[in-house]
Amino acid sequence: MDKGEGSESPSTDVKKRPHVRLSISIAEDIALKVRDLGFKERTSDSSIVEVALLQFFKSGGPVLLRAALEKFGIDPHRRKK
Repeated sequence: MDKGEGSESPSTDVKKRPHVRLSISIAEDIALKVRDLGFKERTSDSSIVEVALLQFFKSGGPVLLRAALEKFGIDPHRRKK
């Protein structure tokens, strides 16, 4: 996994990159949409999330993050310390 600041674009050749497990919490309605799409398209939840994140980072990722958090009303400090 890249330890950089996120300024580099992730490779689009996913098969050549190592994969790691990442546990996240997402809103129930989003999870249901991901599962439904995965079932309909006969693919995994992980594949759907990975494609969405690849597109997000390609579009500017960290530069657009704060605006997206604000637009969707997501608290940027969710993690409990």
